[in-house]
Amino acid sequence: MTRASAPRASRSGSIEADYHSGVLTLRIPVLEQANPREIEIRSAGHKAINA
Repeated sequence: MTRASAPRASRSGSIEADYHSGVLTLRIPVLEQANPREIEIRSAGHKAINA
């Protein structure tokens, strides 16, 4: 038996698992504020980059 911890930014009460034909599928919903977002970084005299 193997154990794993759910990420802190997940809804642990909503995690679903399915095992079918030797394949384990996990569905781990992520909290909305944990979703990555893109921001633009500008510096005087330098080209803008996205991070």
